Amino acid sequence: MWVVAISNDPVGANAQFCDEHGVTYPFLSDEGSAFMHRLGIVNDLIEGDDPLYGIPFPGSYLLDERGVVVQKYFHREFRVREVPAFILFDGFGIAPQLEGFPRATANASGVTLEAVLGAADLKFRQRAHVHVRIVLPPDTTLVAPPEVAVAGAGLEAGPPRPGLEGGTVAEVQIVDRELETARAEVSAHVQVRTAAGVHAGHIVAVLEIPVGELNRASRG
Repeated sequence: MWVVAISNDPVGANAQFCDEHGVTYPFLSDEGSAFMHRLGIVNDLIEGDDPLYGIPFPGSYLLDERGVVVQKYFHREFRVREVPAFILFDGFGIAPQLEGFPRATANASGVTLEAVLGAADLKFRQRAHVHVRIVLPPDTTLVAPPEVAVAGAGLEAGPPRPGLEGGTVAEVQIVDRELETARAEVSAHVQVRTAAGVHAGHIVAVLEIPVGELNRASRG
């Protein structure tokens, strides 16, 4: 799998950005935006006499092994974009590697809720998934799919839907540009069957989400 980025900034500016933020994949320069005009992604909300003229709408293309575009994500707001794991999961159905990402667990009556953010951190208006999994003790089964919800101050969460390995995912993004610490309350209402009968319970885990520096508002 290859990742390639392109911007209309000069080569030197891209090189400085890569050095400052540890970017190791190829980062191409389309100074003058000729290639972006060919793709039709130049931001037409910016007039030609504006110094920012030529910048593209932010987005990503997903290409298969033949180089054919199979999915794309584009936004009018330059700060809105997806984290890599979001694109892989939604675009290709590829299970992202979640090891080392923020994680929270909670337990009630032997039933465990695990919640993992699909990124190392989250920046303003970035879209990421919260991956939720219910772990059952031996000789216990779910009566129905768990009712999962994700919420938090300064966060916007989408409706839950099927996720990895029978789990659940919910889209989440930071919508408060002043937020320095983000906490997502991940809850699940579960009904389980054991030898003793059917039981219902509510589990809540608090997922601490680091707020990335790149798009954090200036405090100057």
